[in-house]
Amino acid sequence: EEELVMLDDAITFKKDDAGGLIQQKSLAQYLLNSLPMRKVAAEADQAMKEQQYDVAVEKLTLMLDYNVGNHRVYFYRSMALSQLNRMDEAIADIKRAAEMEPTEQTYKDFQARLEEKVATDEKDKAKNAVVELQELNKEGKHEEVLAKFDSVEAIAPDTLQGPLWAAKANAHLALEQYPEAFEALEKLWAADNKPPEEGFFGLGQQLAKRGKQKEARLAYEKALESNP
Repeated sequence: EEELVMLDDAITFKKDDAGGLIQQKSLAQYLLNSLPMRKVAAEADQAMKEQQYDVAVEKLTLMLDYNVGNHRVYFYRSMALSQLNRMDEAIADIKRAAEMEPTEQTYKDFQARLEEKVATDEKDKAKNAVVELQELNKEGKHEEVLAKFDSVEAIAPDTLQGPLWAAKANAHLALEQYPEAFEALEKLWAADNKPPEEGFFGLGQQLAKRGKQKEARLAYEKALESNP
């Protein structure tokens, strides 16, 4: 600030030949104005190096307050957010960076990696949820299986439809809820591309052996409905 005052005095003194001084003043003013952002940038860089990603996000957000058009800041904040597993925000930031600088391949590659990680995490989450249903059935907690089924179905991909519906069918069968079990079994066999008449006929045989004649008859009737 003292330098700016001195430059103002010098410019006043050399009114007719002050071009160089005016440029120097402009540069000094720019450096003075950029000091806060440069300080925050240094703090953000240090936070990233020390893996203090929550601090880094805070500092990088402050940097965007100074310069909302800086695509690199969005990129670095996306990196920090991904380390905090705040994936939706991380992907939003890297998309913004890629939109602002569409020729930057680094941004495209990082976005692809984040989206792949999200897809993999979702598959793992769904797989673990289906395994949990299977374990609950083994523990005899069939009501709990049915209570959790809808939330698991909402995230299960096509590749898990078979074991998902098998878990529901087994829970209903254990509770002797046969109409509901038959409905779930139809979904299971459809997912496995298995003719439902074969499944129902086999189930009817199993029920008959267990003395469940009435239920066995229902299963045979379902087999005939599928293939008269």
